[in-house]
Amino acid sequence: EIFGDGSARGDGTAWIDGVSLLPYPCPLGEAPPCQPPKERGTCIDWLAEPRPRVIGPTFTDRGFTFTSPGQDPLRIVVWGVPANSGKLQLPRKQVIVDLPFPANSVAAHVSAGTSVPIVMRGKTSGGIVGPVASSGAQGVIERLALGGTGITQLEFTGGGGEGLLIDLCIADGSRDATDAPR
Repeated sequence: EIFGDGSARGDGTAWIDGVSLLPYPCPLGEAPPCQPPKERGTCIDWLAEPRPRVIGPTFTDRGFTFTSPGQDPLRIVVWGVPANSGKLQLPRKQVIVDLPFPANSVAAHVSAGTSVPIVMRGKTSGGIVGPVASSGAQGVIERLALGGTGITQLEFTGGGGEGLLIDLCIADGSRDATDAPR
């Protein structure tokens, strides 16, 4: 209850008899019912690419930025598994991938045309996550997966110039990157 005395001019004094503070579960400005933060997830692939093409040393697609630090041109190729489908050929030295948002889960499908394993590492503000590597089996699709808080960048090495990145999926929160929408 509020008790007060005052004039018509708005001057006055107020006394508060009692106050009850109740916790409000939503962030300020958000009307109930509260919604938990939405988990994000996204994937990139080139399976629909009908023919091979040279992209250049850097390109951005669907929020992912791919860079070849050695300036080797990045290429979409249709050889290898799966047959007659587009894949990103990994340069002989390495490719760096800047992610569209910090991820807690990363999954990539890769295939090598040589016996040199493909290695994937993640970078966070706290350091390096991984590495994880393929077995080095030729012509086999393998899944590489990383988990960590706030992965912002990936590095792929190996494959002997014949490594293929078939797809790459990322997710934040508790969602598995494999379940991310394409």
